[in-house]
Amino acid sequence: MAKLRKPRPTSYWLFEVLVVSAGLVTIWISISGCNSRKMIAETPQWDSTQVAVLPFTARGTGLSERHGYLAADRLTTLLFIQSGIAVVDRSLVNHELHEMKITTSYYIGATDIRNLGRALGANLLVLGFLDIVPTDKAMSAGPILAVTLRFVECRSGRVVNIIDTRLVIDKTPEIAIGKLLETAIGEVPW
Repeated sequence: MAKLRKPRPTSYWLFEVLVVSAGLVTIWISISGCNSRKMIAETPQWDSTQVAVLPFTARGTGLSERHGYLAADRLTTLLFIQSGIAVVDRSLVNHELHEMKITTSYYIGATDIRNLGRALGANLLVLGFLDIVPTDKAMSAGPILAVTLRFVECRSGRVVNIIDTRLVIDKTPEIAIGKLLETAIGEVPW
């Protein structure tokens, strides 16, 4: 008489399904020529620069805290994709800011910068500022959006670079922010 095999646990079947699915996705990516693999970073070296981007301070008519978070997310993405910089995930940055009770980067001190850098494993913080610059309506085609980026060394609190870029807002602030950050990223010295 043949022995009946003991049924495999559900977790084993789930594991087999995941392995097969991962294999099919890998095959699909290699066949389709999908470029999404370009966005996967190499394992960062711990002695390399780790950058954390804080939510931008946003001021001016039509700008809100939401724009500051959008700008920080966009800059983090651009630093990673276009410059290959090791960045700290934005959700971790937001979590640490909440834990440390830091509500704005506009009034952040050297001690908070050191502690935040240590907690995030970053050696460079980017503090951003968005502002609608008042203009003479007769001289300007529209409101001007200014973006200022300050690159601050975590250990010393020393500003190592400042980038200031301006653009006439011809559509929405979100589009102008994206354009300005793409321009600014070209000025980063690494």
